[in-house]
Amino acid sequence: MKPIRPFGHPLHPPLVHLPMGALPLAFVADIAAAVDGSPQWWLIAFWLLIAGLCGAAVAAAAGMLDYLALRDSARTFRTANRHLVLMLAAATCFLVRLLMQHSPAGPGGANPVLLLCCSAFGTILLLIGSWFGGDLIHGANRSE
Repeated sequence: MKPIRPFGHPLHPPLVHLPMGALPLAFVADIAAAVDGSPQWWLIAFWLLIAGLCGAAVAAAAGMLDYLALRDSARTFRTANRHLVLMLAAATCFLVRLLMQHSPAGPGGANPVLLLCCSAFGTILLLIGSWFGGDLIHGANRSE
């Protein structure tokens, strides 16, 4: 498959900025909600999760197109597979976190500590997965 490269660059990297900003900020809002208890923080976290997961879906679609166009070494494929699995796991953590909240108003019947743990684990997976993604673009596995 021929890669889609607007202006000669991969499509996936510029699309990751929204989820890479919104999803960790949702974790920060979860911390603030747990400490402060204000419903405003639950509302902020809820909408950051919505924005981040929507952005992640678009970035994942573009990433899959870039992935299917890979023609490099086994090391590049290993790195790409690690990136893919970690980012899907992170998105799953954030989706579970969002579904447990039920509404923007607050945690509902969900345990706030469990919500915080989902966000924390998702953020850790997101950071590790993005390290592998950065290695694909900027590291020794650069595919150009």
